[in-house]
Amino acid sequence: MLRIGFVDLDTSHAESFARVIETMGDARLAAMLDHGDVVGEETVEAFCRAHNCRRCRSAQEMIENADAVAVLSVNWDAHLERARPYMEAGLPTFVDKPVAGRLRDVLAFRDLATKTRTPLFEGSGYRWNEPMAQARQRFAAAKLDTFFASAPNEFFYYGVHAVEAALGLLGPGIESVWTLRNDEQGTVVQFHHAGRNANGYLMLQAPFTLREATFVAEGFPQRVEFTAAQIHQGVMGAFVRMAREKRSPLEPQHAGEAVNVLLAATASASSGATVAVADFHESVAFNGAAFAKAYKAARQARSVKTQ
Repeated sequence: MLRIGFVDLDTSHAESFARVIETMGDARLAAMLDHGDVVGEETVEAFCRAHNCRRCRSAQEMIENADAVAVLSVNWDAHLERARPYMEAGLPTFVDKPVAGRLRDVLAFRDLATKTRTPLFEGSGYRWNEPMAQARQRFAAAKLDTFFASAPNEFFYYGVHAVEAALGLLGPGIESVWTLRNDEQGTVVQFHHAGRNANGYLMLQAPFTLREATFVAEGFPQRVEFTAAQIHQGVMGAFVRMAREKRSPLEPQHAGEAVNVLLAATASASSGATVAVADFHESVAFNGAAFAKAYKAARQARSVKTQ
């Protein structure tokens, strides 16, 4: 039986992912370690009782009680150091989106995965779900163009979904971006995918929610739709499969590509020009600690309203 460990209960993902794992015959949630960034002791203890998992107090204790680890912290600035001990111990590791918020952390993750040879998996269920996998296989040899995906709410934390949808269909290889619009109505980014020689559009901070991607294949319009359940099933399914097979669906050099695209899109919004994804620099970054603080405050406000 594969023992899964969770790090941090900051978001609803932990509960949803736990329920998915409970449906698997060869894996179980065995351990939990929370750093106290968002939820309190009562929430952690209740989660451990509900899912019959061990409450760990250190990374070493987690390593001793898990075969693979999912880092679910909402503060993406903490991801690298929280994932490091598990990767150095050789435990297959999943890092929830976004894996990082700055270039040097993305590069450090790639370097760590390469040096330790530990399977690293990261990203969003907009990429890792069964309908998207079927579309990727069906159109693997087709001429694709005019891709479109959207994501509502905050630009970075939620915008990763739209980029991941593009990578899910097209595969790694977004070469350049051009931010066409960036105002209170949303952000529209045009991108070019070098590997498929395809162009597409992403709408971020959209005033609507669409769990789908549209595109043109060999001149005909196509649509891929996926549910919230399929998103979470896809992520945990891919993670557990990686842990079982000791092989990641991502090569280390492709980890964090969605983050790089959004960093480049931000640079493009400032300059008004097309930006090569490989060319942006450290002056562009997203603050994970600040986002986590605001996320915690919003969660507490919702909790007060429901009491």
